[in-house]
Amino acid sequence: STVDSGLELMKHISSDEAIQLKDKLDSLQRRYNDLTSRGSDLLKHAQEALPLVQQFHNSHNRLVDWMLGAETQLQCAEPREDDIQRLEQDIQEFRPVLESINLIGPQLCQISPGEGASTIEGLVTRDNRRFDAIAEQIQRKAERIHLSKQRSLEVIGDIDELLDWFREVEAQLREAEPPSAEPDVIRVQLKEHKALNDDIGGQKSRVRDVISTAKKVLRESAQHEDTGTIREKMEDLRENMEAVSTLSRDRLEVLEQALALAEHFCESHADLSTWLDEMERHVSMLAMPALRPDLIAQQQDKNELLVQSITEHKPLVD
Repeated sequence: STVDSGLELMKHISSDEAIQLKDKLDSLQRRYNDLTSRGSDLLKHAQEALPLVQQFHNSHNRLVDWMLGAETQLQCAEPREDDIQRLEQDIQEFRPVLESINLIGPQLCQISPGEGASTIEGLVTRDNRRFDAIAEQIQRKAERIHLSKQRSLEVIGDIDELLDWFREVEAQLREAEPPSAEPDVIRVQLKEHKALNDDIGGQKSRVRDVISTAKKVLRESAQHEDTGTIREKMEDLRENMEAVSTLSRDRLEVLEQALALAEHFCESHADLSTWLDEMERHVSMLAMPALRPDLIAQQQDKNELLVQSITEHKPLVD
């Protein structure tokens, strides 16, 4: 080797030259030892850094792939509720991945300062900014869906309340007593029904307000299971409202017609009763046919007047 050759040469040269050669050999050995030590250190650092680098890039690539898909979903005008719920779960799953990147990144920067460290720092910074932006969008959309569902539940509650009211009134109208034959009773029935009809009118106004609110909620809401329920209940409410309105209108017409007929009947009945009483009294007072012509003529005149009166009252009896 070079050192062995140098040592052998020192035995044959002058002392001054030997000293110079010895310095060269020592310097060579020292530089070689330093280089060996540095090489060992670099190899050790590389062996230590390799798993960290692999873990960092695996985590970075996994996170970037997810963020790309999440951003694509978030660009939809109205992401579905289940998509946002899944993204919320993904945030919890990938946050530890980001934390791993934040932990390993600085370690790699210490192992490899300079350009490599700048690259790692840039990746870590971009990953954090991108992840935070996605998390914020998911949170905003989740809050919007939550508020939308709250408004939907409120609308559903209002519709259900109105449906219950109209169904109860529909049953009440279908089971209502028929008009009475007595005008006074019909007037009470008519008064009660007009009050109910006024209530129906008030509830119809409320239905219009609730349906208007429901349509607004549907326009502003993200698609979730409650939106379909609202549409179905809106249609049910319209049908029930129309059915009740028709039943109420029909009963009002029947009661008003019955009142007019009952009043006419009572008035006619009273007139006929008075007339019949009078006629029966006249008939009872009529004498048997007389034997004198002049008296028979008088009796005949009275009988003709009686028959005429009976004939005139026949239409009233009919």
